[in-house]
Amino acid sequence: MSAVFPLNTAVFYFSPRLHQALEGIFSRPLTLIEAPMGYGKTVAARDVLGKREIRLVWTSVLGNSEDAFWRDFCRALRRSFPQAQDTLESLLRLGYPRDAVRLDAARELLLQLDFTSGPETVLAADDIHLLPPSGGHGLAGLCALLARQGVEHLRMVLISRDVWRGEREILKLKGRLGVVGREAFALNEEEIRAYYALCGLRLSPEEARALHAATEGWISALYLYLLHYSEDGALSRPTAMNALVEKEIFSRLTEDAKDLLLRLAPLERFSAPQASFLRGTDATALLAELRARNAFINYDEADESYALHSIFRQYLQERFDGLPEERRRAIHRGCADWFVGREEACPAVDAFYAAGDDEIALAVLESEISRNLVHEESRFFYPLFQRCPDDLLARHMGAAFQHAIAVFMGGDFAAFGARLAWIGAQCAAMPENDPQADAWRGELEFLLSLAAYNDIAAMSAHHRRANALLGRPTSLFGPESPWTLGCPSVLFMFHRQPGQLAEEVRLMHECMPHYYTLAAGHGAGGEHLMEAEALYNAGALDDAAIACHRAEAQAKAHGQLGNVFCAMFLRQRLALFSGDFPTARELTETMREMISARRDYFLLHTVDLCKGFLHAIPQGLEQVPDWLRAGQEEEKRLYTFAGGFYYLVHGRILLLSGRHAQCLGLFAWLLDSGVFDRHLLFNLHARLCIAVASAALGKADEARAALETALDMALPDKLYMPFVENWDLLKPVFRLLPDAYGAPDADARQGGEDILALAAIWEKNQRRMLAEHFPAQGPALTRRELDLARLAATGKTYLEIARELSLAPSTVKKAFSLLLRKLGLSSRRELPALLAQRGLSGAGRRLAGKKRP
Repeated sequence: MSAVFPLNTAVFYFSPRLHQALEGIFSRPLTLIEAPMGYGKTVAARDVLGKREIRLVWTSVLGNSEDAFWRDFCRALRRSFPQAQDTLESLLRLGYPRDAVRLDAARELLLQLDFTSGPETVLAADDIHLLPPSGGHGLAGLCALLARQGVEHLRMVLISRDVWRGEREILKLKGRLGVVGREAFALNEEEIRAYYALCGLRLSPEEARALHAATEGWISALYLYLLHYSEDGALSRPTAMNALVEKEIFSRLTEDAKDLLLRLAPLERFSAPQASFLRGTDATALLAELRARNAFINYDEADESYALHSIFRQYLQERFDGLPEERRRAIHRGCADWFVGREEACPAVDAFYAAGDDEIALAVLESEISRNLVHEESRFFYPLFQRCPDDLLARHMGAAFQHAIAVFMGGDFAAFGARLAWIGAQCAAMPENDPQADAWRGELEFLLSLAAYNDIAAMSAHHRRANALLGRPTSLFGPESPWTLGCPSVLFMFHRQPGQLAEEVRLMHECMPHYYTLAAGHGAGGEHLMEAEALYNAGALDDAAIACHRAEAQAKAHGQLGNVFCAMFLRQRLALFSGDFPTARELTETMREMISARRDYFLLHTVDLCKGFLHAIPQGLEQVPDWLRAGQEEEKRLYTFAGGFYYLVHGRILLLSGRHAQCLGLFAWLLDSGVFDRHLLFNLHARLCIAVASAALGKADEARAALETALDMALPDKLYMPFVENWDLLKPVFRLLPDAYGAPDADARQGGEDILALAAIWEKNQRRMLAEHFPAQGPALTRRELDLARLAATGKTYLEIARELSLAPSTVKKAFSLLLRKLGLSSRRELPALLAQRGLSGAGRRLAGKKRP
């Protein structure tokens, strides 16, 4: 072993085979780089990318917060696409694409960027293993979508410490995904010799072999051994990594540098001004010195921020955890003060919580910088409020109220009930005729109105008491949030008892003005929407349209986009009833345009519900959003009130897809669960789905009983349209009734006749609409139906088809019977001509069940 002193330990070494592997980034849409901590993934990727004339958008995941990553990602894009600020502001407002709806919206916004002008764009995300699993959505899903689309001049690089097992399936893109794994980074014996030679140390083959055995080619360990050699003049047996970091890096620093690094230990990333604030004096020169001497501190020039290598940061965190408690609290408190000054509520509360300063954390939640926090960050509150003792929280009632709103919006009704009971006890103990006590009691009445949902009279009683106590609008619920919480139907939300619809509509007209006073116009137009929907369901179409337009005008005047969408959804249904498909489709497209203009992405799922309803009526299932067709549990992204409406659309899709057993089981379970007991329209539609599914499965008695129950629910309030809009499915089920409509008395019989009359008009208009706007299509085919039709068109027998599709022969025969009836064909021999007419006969054609780009 020979050496040239001093050794040049700042050398970066990349083996030729690693360089070649990373050059593959430029030959495919997506590259996944996977290797454990300390293998030089980040440095190597930056080196290869930095040698190309490209537009590099680099974002590091600094914690397990998807939202923080998304903010950093959007900021990085803004620097690279300064001409697209509006689009990128929309992308930021959209938020991390943790569900299918936001995922598709993010894809659309990214495609608005001009990737073709200028150099090739590379989107790189480092440390993606820190992101929580996304179930096929999130960053992985977004990259997969873009990779499949093959966007010209766009490359994507994902860097992970772990093998990304949870996301692997969606990234198996033949010819589109490249993986650079640990074996590409680990140095072999010859490469170790080459690396050390560049640093000024020549190893013999035996010495290189010993180093390789000790490190397995781990570059960080080799670097630390190099530092160790430069002092001792010999390669000794390795010590524990933290001990090596301590000996070779931390112990060599000045006391000022050690103090600064420990102050920065709680932070994922920091800036020079932030370091100076925490140190209490200018830290710029000290940071520059640390960066120059230490390969374990990285600086992002574009972001003007510093980050520590994961090995070094892990060591510092362990050192930090060993500090005296008061010193740790002081450091956390300093971080919190920095974030307060920057009006960053979440990290400020986090830091005060870590410092044990719960009272200050609560004060931040009550302050102006938290004004838009509670409706979006319900999960954020849990640790703090679980730890707060009652006497402390009693001094910060504003924070307690915000916690109640947050958990209500997050759908944690058990936590909402518990917090509501606590607040009630606190308010009861307050003195009488005290202005502040009366204000809290007024806010409590608003919370109690939420607990009384959807009893209109009970809710209004709370609203009136709140107005009397407060004398001002509530401070808990701003008019910017959607009143229906994403549900496209006011009637669905508030109609709860058979025979009471007229009274419920009357109450809405009487009660909503009191709510408007309390909530500063929030929910404007709600009473007219409910009236319009009731009129529509009774078949009074002209009166329904008048009330609908009145509601829409009122909602627009008060900026109530959610209510505007409810009105537009009813207009869509009116257009469908008249067979005007272009108008119905245009309304859905306009909704999405309005979301883009307002950047109110909360309502994206609502638009998809409207789109799903639209395309499940003319049976255009290939146009239905994927999450509605596949049942991807996306309804969990919706608030409970909108979640019930999801099942109305999804149930029809299941029936049209021939998934009768799944439909029957789903709705039987939902009815048993009682989650939507207070939503009469849900219970009505559930029975209709059960009736159709039972009939298809040969369960005539169950089908008849379900249909009779649905009629009992609907006829007293003239709720005819659930039957009419599903007439294509229900028509054969009605034949199971003992007479034409099973009506036991004159009023019910008249209701049955009204249903049949409206259904006849609907059926006629639907046939005309299909002929005019889908002349070569007819009813849409599910993926399985199309597979069956294509196989039958080749002349295969039922047995051969069953073997190919791994189905029972009896299942195939039954499926063909339903398919021929659906298509209006008399035999299998007619299938080839129909497939050719619809352009579906080629093997390379896209399946009908797949979404078109």
